[in-house]
Amino acid sequence: MKLYLVRHGQPEISEYSGCPGPQLGQKGIQQAHRIAEILTKKNITQILGSDYTRVIETAQPFLAKNKQLKYLQFTELRERENEFETHESLVHRVQNWFRSYSMNFESKSIVIFGHCGSLNMILQYLDPELQKMAYPYKDQYQCLTPIGGVWQLEFEGKKFIKGSLIYDGEV
Repeated sequence: MKLYLVRHGQPEISEYSGCPGPQLGQKGIQQAHRIAEILTKKNITQILGSDYTRVIETAQPFLAKNKQLKYLQFTELRERENEFETHESLVHRVQNWFRSYSMNFESKSIVIFGHCGSLNMILQYLDPELQKMAYPYKDQYQCLTPIGGVWQLEFEGKKFIKGSLIYDGEV
């Protein structure tokens, strides 16, 4: 099985809070189209993601090319709202969701569209010491995925084997 983790494209504004959040800016739209090109070659059979606007808009070009697939929204994949949620709550929310939902992964290629926080928590769940993979990116917020970035993670059965950042969000 392969799992793709996609961080949303560049939003139109840098300061925001709450759901649904801002739309994608011009660079984010370009990133979304590049992500669609990459994912279209990966035989994706299941799409999961946050319900925030910038995440849904990042998935749209891929969904337009793959009309048979449905985008399943999960509030557990939302970004952490600093003024309302602790880091510990984010860890608990995302990792519990991933633990329980991943038991039901039936397809061979799944993509999760999310945010810095939600993707970090999935990566840290799979690689707690952050030593199984090279993490070529980290910003001031400790994000392990650049805006518009895509990870490809490989599994044997339910066991995580390896992964790499296959797109760094550059357009």
